[in-house]
Amino acid sequence: MTTLVGIKAGNGEGGVVLGSDMSRTQTGWNPQGDIAYRVQRRIEGQKIYVDNKRELALCMSGVFDRQYVDFLSAVLEGDINFRESVERGSFNELAALNLNRWEGRFPDTSLLNGLLVATVMKGSQIFILVFPLAV
Repeated sequence: MTTLVGIKAGNGEGGVVLGSDMSRTQTGWNPQGDIAYRVQRRIEGQKIYVDNKRELALCMSGVFDRQYVDFLSAVLEGDINFRESVERGSFNELAALNLNRWEGRFPDTSLLNGLLVATVMKGSQIFILVFPLAV
């Protein structure tokens, strides 16, 4: 389980501190004949990232796979406009990532990705984005 912490300082200049654990669960399959066993192991992994413009820092939790990496890269490189999401009040790209994981089936909270974001776009702010409802 991922632990993410965000603290906003309110006095003086202000600022935000983000923290996370460094443990990631990696899931794979171990084939043995006609049967495959699901294997999980713990590995170290970074969970706090800063975008290329240095306007936001984010902690990301949830399923770590190709979709996660592609989404994270798009946010950090500016291909997903986070400023627009803040102004709109919803993060449609995160909602789409989570909905795509369900493949039109029943909601499965074990397949969600969540974000804890600190930004200087409107002063020092922290946003907790687990699963925005707007798509």
